[in-house]
Amino acid sequence: MKSVEEKLKEFKVIQDFIAVGVFNPQGESLSMVTGDKSKLREVGAQINNVLQNVQKAMTDLGFGGARMLHVEAQNAHALIRCYNESSDPMKTEPGKAHIHLVLVLGSDSGIGLAKMMSTVYIKSIAEDFRM
Repeated sequence: MKSVEEKLKEFKVIQDFIAVGVFNPQGESLSMVTGDKSKLREVGAQINNVLQNVQKAMTDLGFGGARMLHVEAQNAHALIRCYNESSDPMKTEPGKAHIHLVLVLGSDSGIGLAKMMSTVYIKSIAEDFRM
C-alpha cells in the first residue's frame, strides 16, 4: 500500500503543478507535497477555510455540502475538494473520515486531469485519516 505522501506525489504529473496538501476540517495540515514556489504550508489553513465558508453557505441554502471548489486566481488555480463520510457536511463523526484536499496549479492546462485525479485519489487518501 502506498503512503499518503506517495499518493500525493502522483499529482506532480499534472502540468504546472505547484502543490497539493491534505487538511483536516480545522485547517491543520496532515500531509503535503509542494514545489519550489509553493506557499501552501503558510496559507493552507486560509485556503481550507474558504471551503468551510462555502460548505456553510451551500448547506444554509439547502443544497447540501460542497464537494469541490475551483478558485481561479490571476496566476494560479486552486481545487479544494472535501471528502466527508459524516451525514452532516459540517461535522466529523467518530470513526469516519473527513479531509480536505487542496491542489494548486500554475495554469488551467491541467484542470481536467486534476479534477479527475482528485476524485479518484481522495477516497484512498481519506482512508489513512479515519478518526
